[in-house]
Amino acid sequence: MITVFVALVLFSFAFIAYKLYFCSDNSELIAIFGWIISAVFTLRSVGDFNMVGFFKKIKDTEFAIYDTKYFSPLCLILGVIFATLTYNV
Repeated sequence: MITVFVALVLFSFAFIAYKLYFCSDNSELIAIFGWIISAVFTLRSVGDFNMVGFFKKIKDTEFAIYDTKYFSPLCLILGVIFATLTYNV
């Protein structure tokens, strides 16, 4: 059930990215969602200073290694992309 919820959230993020890039008649609400999504991804890349993000303390688990190599940079890139899309609206 959680997987379906995550899939729906990611689909809604993709829809907002589509609206920000391709539609010229964006409402203020779409721009607000764009900034919120940008903040969520950027904050995820920074992390909680304990288990996730670039500044985590626990670095020797398998998840921590993959988080440093793949997940945190991906979240930072997505945060920058959403910020750029929203700024250009």
